Amino acid sequence: MLQRLITCFLFSAALLRAEERLSAPTSEVLPTTEKPETTVEAKNEIKVDAKQLSSEIKQLPNGQFQLGQITFDAQSREISFPARVEQTRAIIEYVLVLSKGKIHESLFVTDITPSQLNVVLKLLNYKESKELFPIITEAQAGEQLHEVPLETRKQARLEVFVTLQNPRRTLALHELITHNHTKADMTPTDYVNGGSYLENGTYLADRNGDIIALLTDSAAMLNYPGEDRLDDTLWVPNTKRLPEYGSPVTITLKPSKRPI
Repeated sequence: MLQRLITCFLFSAALLRAEERLSAPTSEVLPTTEKPETTVEAKNEIKVDAKQLSSEIKQLPNGQFQLGQITFDAQSREISFPARVEQTRAIIEYVLVLSKGKIHESLFVTDITPSQLNVVLKLLNYKESKELFPIITEAQAGEQLHEVPLETRKQARLEVFVTLQNPRRTLALHELITHNHTKADMTPTDYVNGGSYLENGTYLADRNGDIIALLTDSAAMLNYPGEDRLDDTLWVPNTKRLPEYGSPVTITLKPSKRPI
């Protein structure tokens, strides 16, 4: 099972790279908030050594797999990893960051390796969609967003769940976030796998620590797709349901079943 997963992943990645190189406009590069570079090579192409990857992934007694601190199920395509509560009252712009990241504006913090999460997403055949990001050329950054086929957009969407302890219960992420102005729970939503990207050989999510963003961030791995995603005043933790600062939680990502 493991070897088949890795083989399929490597084949799909090679095919995707070939398609991108044949079809991508020479003036277009992936989005970044920093000054665009002149290169047009794919920035989110992570090289994977099949032999090394196979040695790093462990199969667990329950049939699931583990890479670093991340566990995943090849059948259900569910992904889980540990995190802990960070912000409990401040306005938040992120759902999840690394401990070296923007913890002052994130609901949760984790110590996983984002590039390992990226590999797991690819192994489980989640697609990447740049639909939330503007097209950036060598000349300028425009307002036009990337056009992405509907099927790709569907396969790039994940639901986020959080398992709390004492007592143990699992909630959908939106139940832990409140609208700052209306005080209502966040509307149920998916998150879009944008994939982050490489810059000078470094995976941005590893460097910056941005994993799941509420305020659109092309360096983050997953982004909130709501029409209000550019407003940084909207979201606060739901203090009625969220445990205290530092409490351990488990984040679980699942394939979305919601229509777009």
